[in-house]
Amino acid sequence: MSERSRAVLLTVVALILVGSLLALVLSHQRFESGSTTTTGVTTQSLTSPGYTWLRGADLPTPRAETAAVLVGNEAYVIGGFDANGMASAKVEVYNTTSDTWRTASPLPVAMHHAGAALVNGMIFVVGGYLEGWIPTSAVWVYDPKSGMWSPATSMPTKRAALAVQAINGRIFAIGGAGEASVLSTNEIYDPLSEKWTDGAQMPTPRQHLASAVVQGKLYAIGGRVSGVATNLNVNEEYDPSTDSWSARAPMPTNRSGIAAAVEGDRIFVLGGETPFGTLNTNEEYNPLGDTWTKAPPMPASKHAISAVSADGRVYVFGGGLSVGVSVTPETVILVSKNRW
Repeated sequence: MSERSRAVLLTVVALILVGSLLALVLSHQRFESGSTTTTGVTTQSLTSPGYTWLRGADLPTPRAETAAVLVGNEAYVIGGFDANGMASAKVEVYNTTSDTWRTASPLPVAMHHAGAALVNGMIFVVGGYLEGWIPTSAVWVYDPKSGMWSPATSMPTKRAALAVQAINGRIFAIGGAGEASVLSTNEIYDPLSEKWTDGAQMPTPRQHLASAVVQGKLYAIGGRVSGVATNLNVNEEYDPSTDSWSARAPMPTNRSGIAAAVEGDRIFVLGGETPFGTLNTNEEYNPLGDTWTKAPPMPASKHAISAVSADGRVYVFGGGLSVGVSVTPETVILVSKNRW
């Protein structure tokens, strides 16, 4: 081969390598930035064995601080605030089978930082902030079959950024930010009697916490007292059968503005914010062994997210890429290969 041919060949190879590297960088940036041009689901490989992150169809209306509830194979993403910090009444429904979205009947009133739970096929949306960051005690019930909203008996306490879970047909509303202070309140709603009763108060008052239910027990995890400088790693277990709380192994990372989802008997606690920025942290809690392990981080750092789980996958919706009021349309999905 002549010197001229060799030089040409080396130049071509160099251009191919540079082009490949540039394509890889641009692809990574697109995934991190929350681009709305993504179609279908894009695989994001991780080094952690047995796990893969996928990119799902974007949330049609970018929002943060939504509530999310799974009904069958559909996740209802409810309320939240938009890029301007304005409360939203939007309800958009993600089909976990087809990776598509549809629009459902909007909330009767716009709100964000609400909690939600499913009882007997009905969605209960509890508390939250009305426009102007005004905490409410209102409870709204949505019937997925009729597409109709109706009011239920209001909570005794006005609050937002609370934990809401359903256990054995009752709804537990725990903690949150009240009108004047952070709360340890535990109020229990029975949809059959349409009455609220008081439960044992959570030992550590907090807001912007995550919660999950495993084997009939509720776990209240993380959160904060006021601003992000007061983030907590507290993990407390509530047993409704005895109306009692127990301290459990603390979460490795102090954080708030987080979401949790259960797969098998494991709780994944995702995202969050600190004084230094948002987090892509994902920590897995085993309530049966009372142990924590590090799980694959989210593809992007976010807070103010909501999450559900279905068929061995954890779905994470929206949230904000920066501390405070910010939004993204991203749907990301944690898939476990033969994990559970």
